[in-house]
Amino acid sequence: MKNSLFSFILLLFALATSAQDVLTLKIKNTSGQPVPNVEVTAFNEVANDLVKGRTDATGKVIMTLTKNGVYTLSYLEMKDFDSYEVKEGFTGTFSQTVTYDPKKIFAPKPKADRSGINFTTVNSLQLRGKPGVITMNILVKKTDMTLIPFTEVIAVSVATKTKYTAKTDAKGAAIFYLPKNARYEMDVDGNEAIKTIDVPNEDGIEMTQVIFYEKAVLAEVNKGDTIIQKNITQTNGTNTHLLFTMKLRDYNGSPLANEPVYLQADGQKRVYEGLTDNNGECKMMIQKNANYIVNLKYEQGLHLVEAKNQTGFGQETITRRYRGSKEIERILAEQAAEMKRLEEEEKLLQQRRAEEARIRKLQEAEREKAEQALRLEKMRTEKELVMNFYNKKFVPKFNSTPIQTAATPTNYLTKTPEGFNVEFNSSGPIGTPTVINDKMFLPAGFYSPEFYCLKAETGQYVWGVELGESGASPAVYHNGVILINTYSCTLYAIDALTGKLLWSKWLAGTVYSTPTADGDNVYVVYHYGGAYVLSCFDLRSGNFKWINRVDAETLACPVVDGNEVHVASQTGFYYIFDKITGKPIDVITSIHAVSSPTLTEKSIFLTAKLNGNEYLVELDRTTHQLKKTYKTELSAISIRDNHGCSEQMNFNGSRPIVYQNKYIVLADMTKLRVFDAHSEKLLWEQPISVESSQVPIVANDQIVIATTNGEVNSYAIETGTKKQLVKKTKPIDAQPVFNKGFLYIASSGLLTVIKSVQNFQWNQWNKDAGHNLNLK
Repeated sequence: MKNSLFSFILLLFALATSAQDVLTLKIKNTSGQPVPNVEVTAFNEVANDLVKGRTDATGKVIMTLTKNGVYTLSYLEMKDFDSYEVKEGFTGTFSQTVTYDPKKIFAPKPKADRSGINFTTVNSLQLRGKPGVITMNILVKKTDMTLIPFTEVIAVSVATKTKYTAKTDAKGAAIFYLPKNARYEMDVDGNEAIKTIDVPNEDGIEMTQVIFYEKAVLAEVNKGDTIIQKNITQTNGTNTHLLFTMKLRDYNGSPLANEPVYLQADGQKRVYEGLTDNNGECKMMIQKNANYIVNLKYEQGLHLVEAKNQTGFGQETITRRYRGSKEIERILAEQAAEMKRLEEEEKLLQQRRAEEARIRKLQEAEREKAEQALRLEKMRTEKELVMNFYNKKFVPKFNSTPIQTAATPTNYLTKTPEGFNVEFNSSGPIGTPTVINDKMFLPAGFYSPEFYCLKAETGQYVWGVELGESGASPAVYHNGVILINTYSCTLYAIDALTGKLLWSKWLAGTVYSTPTADGDNVYVVYHYGGAYVLSCFDLRSGNFKWINRVDAETLACPVVDGNEVHVASQTGFYYIFDKITGKPIDVITSIHAVSSPTLTEKSIFLTAKLNGNEYLVELDRTTHQLKKTYKTELSAISIRDNHGCSEQMNFNGSRPIVYQNKYIVLADMTKLRVFDAHSEKLLWEQPISVESSQVPIVANDQIVIATTNGEVNSYAIETGTKKQLVKKTKPIDAQPVFNKGFLYIASSGLLTVIKSVQNFQWNQWNKDAGHNLNLK
């Protein structure tokens, strides 16, 4: 967050034809004492000019800036806290004092809630000469120190429900006579609470306050909820708007022009829309009353702009690498043409079968029977399509996505009495970390392309990379390799020891699933040329092995056991493939799957919809016929239309776990349940509320699960006796993991690591790379 923490005086003198500006910066602490021996940097990205200085014993540093363009200023954890522009042909000075305030002691006061208050409005001069009144001289200035005349200024007392009104004179000054010992919010030109002033409890004193005010001058066109701005001329933000600049580069570092950029207001319908110019830059002046998610045409959620609590005249600039819309569309068109060639016969067959099914459905007397008949017909058609696709051998084309070394993170690590916390600049949810031996692997956040390896027991930095996109899935570790899908839209294989990219495959415009690995193979479901497919790649080389089709996106991920790959699709279809050849073994027609499966030697366990209701079911592993239906009706956690990309990539739903071949553990929307695996008897149940990412951790005869109210609880598997392990103040948004006596919990972008009395080994999302929750 790039909040200005200071007021400044800017003096520019046109003295020479070449630019050379002198910056003087003083840093003090919250007690007013100087902060010595601190490195200050000024970086001009366009000119690639980095100027460094260090504060002396008085907290002062002087730096000379010689390159035309904007320098961003940083010190300690105050990254890009302000900027300064060097203009061609001008020589000037820039002096300011800032307060180092990491604990937010001097943070701006929050605005008062004025809703529902009926204010009395009086003239600012009305109380002149009255007892208990002070004189307040207000000067309204622009940031270049120019006074603003004939502008409405209102001093608002929320406590007394009174507004004192005035207008600045020709010199930009206004006089107020105000009751002492009170707080006033100063409104300027109709904009509320530009500044808050506390008046002391002293009679007759005279105060002078400067209010810096910049009005946003905008040329906007509204199309419904979309705002399109043209010709942004302002070089900094205003009191009401933040200046946001997006710089887009391709993977060779060249600017990307004419790329659509969208800023979606979080929790609101408002969307800002713009295009990058020939320099690959898009500027927008965005209202500060919301935070914004940055989206591109083919990449969603690549950055979070936290504008809601911004104060001062701030701006934010980000640079992102992107494949480019035209290149992505070319790849998608190429894929679609290839799939069209392969599926012409299948399309005709689907149309004929659909028409036959429609006629049969109309002829059915009962709607439920008709729906079941239609589903069975679709299953038979699907089985034929999968077999025909398998028989059409071809090698799909793939593009790679490069990665680069990420900047070493700073100030992300905080020690606590119980362990430590990890937080990377509020880049969205971190998700479930992967913890293997003495290392942990995690993204900086769902809206960030950075991915890091840290020491598991201390949080210290080991290596970091910048992926080609943001939106990372849970990292899957297998045989020394880290596997990551990004939502937009690449499968990466990275050496876990060094962070070196082994290989990558650009898969699709969006990828909602998580990779699966077993032996020397990697399996992933994605959208290819108009159809969904399951592909297999070599773990170390990335060489393509085989491909086959499925009807829709998978529920979470494929599951591997023995010589089989099992896929439950989001439409309820259930597929079994030979993991070596990709040959379809079966498309099961007896159930409508609503969770991923868990596989034992003799059975397949999953949650399924039968006759409109949801149950835990057991299929025979050999015949694939329905073997048992556990009688307890469930409220299964499902993927809904409003589930975002992060929720889908971390989805577990009401997935069963088989423990020691004796117990079946299952969490649905309202209950944690344990069944006897042999008798189908419900042994016990406890009320819970969990996110769709939560699958119970089961080990040492204990069940551990995180709830929506921030608790991590354990339950005795035989009795259901509950014990609270952790209570967080914020919701837990990812599955916790255990490693060597440490508990890792992701909550609202913060990873908390706690030394635990429990000593489970649950190292990653869904426990291992094969994702089969049959626990011995």
